[in-house]
Amino acid sequence: MVTDDLERFQNAFRRLEERLLEASRSDRFKPPTGLATARLHQESINASEGVLGEVLDMSADGMKIAIEASHELAVGQHCSVVVGDGEGETYDLRGTVRWIEATSYISVIGLSLDSAHRIEA
Repeated sequence: MVTDDLERFQNAFRRLEERLLEASRSDRFKPPTGLATARLHQESINASEGVLGEVLDMSADGMKIAIEASHELAVGQHCSVVVGDGEGETYDLRGTVRWIEATSYISVIGLSLDSAHRIEA
């Protein structure tokens, strides 16, 4: 189900994508520095601070995020990621973990987006 805020995020993403030269052949790209960090919140764990992660690449429908390996995630788990859209808006993106590549130091997760809610400043 697509919400108005998810559509707004996707439209902002597309506008940002048009301005970035590295998005030439792909609809996924490494975000610029201002968008490279995100805060991941696991919905099944009561963590008010969340986990700081690095957005490795993103698209209008999902993203790849690297976090410290000490945080346990599972495929199918629901979580949220707080990230900016490059135009001064901040969004709480809700999604589902689709895959995980873990090493002893870092976990890279693939997240598909289910909804987005703009955070009022």
